Amino acid sequence: MEAAGVTDDRIEELSETYLEEVTECVSALDGVFDGTESGVERVESLESRCDETGRALRSALGAAAPTFRGVYLQAGDLAEFYTRTDEVANHAEAVALDYRATGAYLGPVRPHLREMVADAVVASAHLETATAAYLADGEDDTVSEAVSRIRELERACDDRRHDAVRVAFEQRDAADALVVRELVRGVDAVVDAVEDAADHIEFMVSLSP
Repeated sequence: MEAAGVTDDRIEELSETYLEEVTECVSALDGVFDGTESGVERVESLESRCDETGRALRSALGAAAPTFRGVYLQAGDLAEFYTRTDEVANHAEAVALDYRATGAYLGPVRPHLREMVADAVVASAHLETATAAYLADGEDDTVSEAVSRIRELERACDDRRHDAVRVAFEQRDAADALVVRELVRGVDAVVDAVEDAADHIEFMVSLSP
């Protein structure tokens, strides 16, 4: 007789959906910086969808079937992981809202921002891979490789951030450049949040027997 509660398969399904939605939310930032009129609204909508799925996922973890293996034994750590992952979408939305609020002129900084967004999207996709591999059990090498790629992208994004800030101060007066710098830092925070979530999943792997 199977134990009552939410099955591991259902939690893995919700997890896959959630991580895909987070990546989609990050990807939508490109529409903010390429001048698409509805870009900010799309990021807001996707972030709200992430919130809904994230709540459903954490609720499912709290009701996991007591199988005394897999997800059930790691529910607390997984809940913390998804909370950290939620910060990825939160930061993406914050950047979009800040851009709309400031009406910042991006000029030559725009390509740098879009490159940083591209890095963030790839990093988030690697987080999807790491999460699926972790939940599948026995795929620690896949998790490790994905986490390594995320760290490489975070370092690359740091370099892009420095370049973007330099260009901002070269091309704009100090007041405008400071506004743009905060946007650049906001995009960098998206990648940092991905790395933070990746660090936590690596920590969970280290606890696995």
